[in-house]
Amino acid sequence: MTEHSDTQDDGGTDRHTSEPLARAIGARYLQYALSTIMHRALPDARDGLKPVHRRILYAMRELRLSSNGGFRKSAKISGDVMGNYHPHGDMAIYDAMARLAQDFVIRYPLVDGQGNFGNIDGDNPAASRYTEARMTAIAEALMEGLDENAVDFRPNYDGTLEEPEVLPAAVPNLLANGSSGIAVGMATNIPPHNLDELIGACLHLLKTPEARDDTLLSYIKGPDFPTGGVIVEPAESIAETYRTGRGAFRLRAKWEVEDQGRGTWVIVITEIPYQVQKSKLIERLAE
Repeated sequence: MTEHSDTQDDGGTDRHTSEPLARAIGARYLQYALSTIMHRALPDARDGLKPVHRRILYAMRELRLSSNGGFRKSAKISGDVMGNYHPHGDMAIYDAMARLAQDFVIRYPLVDGQGNFGNIDGDNPAASRYTEARMTAIAEALMEGLDENAVDFRPNYDGTLEEPEVLPAAVPNLLANGSSGIAVGMATNIPPHNLDELIGACLHLLKTPEARDDTLLSYIKGPDFPTGGVIVEPAESIAETYRTGRGAFRLRAKWEVEDQGRGTWVIVITEIPYQVQKSKLIERLAE
């Protein structure tokens, strides 16, 4: 294809192409990639939230669903999020909200759920018309400062309301709860950590901004998964993963032996690896 080529066929219709196909595809794919990276799949490093999670929490705040207040139907919450801030499917919004309430997925849940919000076996939550929710104290801490204009606001998708660009985040949520997401050309997979250890490291960084990685590792020994388990990675490997941002943490179930008497005993698993469905684990053990 040639640039700015005007030709006329026998039927008398004009064919006008304004740019080469390669450039057109490149520009449009870049626009799509940036949209996916910035506004959907990856969390913001400042509050550790993706846009859908941030909008869910902000909508719950607008509904005054405080951690010591009453619950509201999940359908009402996801409807408000969809109508006011996030014009996408209500099931996608509800699934994102349900995940924030699952204490086997989120180290420090941001939503306090009432009803069936799924389980560690991999069963789905009940429909949004059956469950109820409100914020947790951690979620409220993420929004401390909104009334004091601590962050910038922007118009919502139709310009009728305003939403925060990022939450003030009085809690180091990105590292505390971790995050995972696949965008275009980049992805993230951050494990959850212990909040007490994180705050200790933060306080040390305030005193010594140029602190070495090894010093921070004395505060944060490694990830802290909500389902427990034992990390079987050597300390050098963990240190290298934190230094480079690339690596993996291998987890093993925690187990103990119970004596049943008369020479019989059973192995009891008390903690299972993170993001492993209990039903799948039992299947693998049976195999």
